[in-house]
Amino acid sequence: MEINLCYNCMAPKEGDGPCPRCGFDERTYEPSPYHLRPGTILAGKYLLGRVLSEGNSGITYISWDLNRSEKTAVREFFPLSITAGRDLDNRLNVTALYNKDDGKKFEEGKIRFAKIAYMLQNMNLAAGILPVREVLYSNHTIYRVSDFIEGWTLRDLCRRMPRERMEPVMVFGAVKTVLDALGNVHRRGILHLNINMDGIFVDLYGRGWILNLDTGERYMLDKFISVPPLSIPEDGIEMYLKKGAKGPWTDIYALCADLPFKGKNGGNVLRIFTGRFTDEGR
Repeated sequence: MEINLCYNCMAPKEGDGPCPRCGFDERTYEPSPYHLRPGTILAGKYLLGRVLSEGNSGITYISWDLNRSEKTAVREFFPLSITAGRDLDNRLNVTALYNKDDGKKFEEGKIRFAKIAYMLQNMNLAAGILPVREVLYSNHTIYRVSDFIEGWTLRDLCRRMPRERMEPVMVFGAVKTVLDALGNVHRRGILHLNINMDGIFVDLYGRGWILNLDTGERYMLDKFISVPPLSIPEDGIEMYLKKGAKGPWTDIYALCADLPFKGKNGGNVLRIFTGRFTDEGR
């Protein structure tokens, strides 16, 4: 049975023209050469669509669960930081491109990615963490399949607001579940260290979710990820010191530095959230 879905919203459509629901036209979509092509079927179960996001350690695609007939999100381990690429023969298999050292780092990173994926799979009822359905080994790499939640990144939501600022009640409502999620991963000895406005997702009910919780794609893979000095304004100074003491406070600082709200300055918010987090224990 042939399935013709929009690779942006996964709604049924006819022909090759724009999607009647969202207007997406796959004929004009130009994914990067290292992205899996829209229409790729993963493990015989998931039809991949366009890329939703990508970071140092992976690429996230919208996808369609062929068995359940519903949208999902697939995160692929693809470490750009060590110059990974696709096998030229089949355009599917992921490999480190240059030398044996990169190959070793790739395998080490894959193990860490898998470890965290399984941890997240056991945290499906935790607030602020996307439910993980399945961990797959395919194309010489690892995939994490999660529920797909409708909504916007914090940055996209902010852009919809006057002067790109949100009312405090909206921000605090979303951040509460994000704090709960960070508390859960911190108690398991994991740091995120890549909190930013594109990695915080707000659903249709105003709840916040952490995206790309690999987790800590810079911390867990820090042996081969280079961070340009002071290139990320959300980072605390410890991120740029060789002996900088990183901890839960680093994630909390980054979260508060990202808050685009109307009202008092971000320093007050930083003190409020840091105090709340410390009172609950790390």
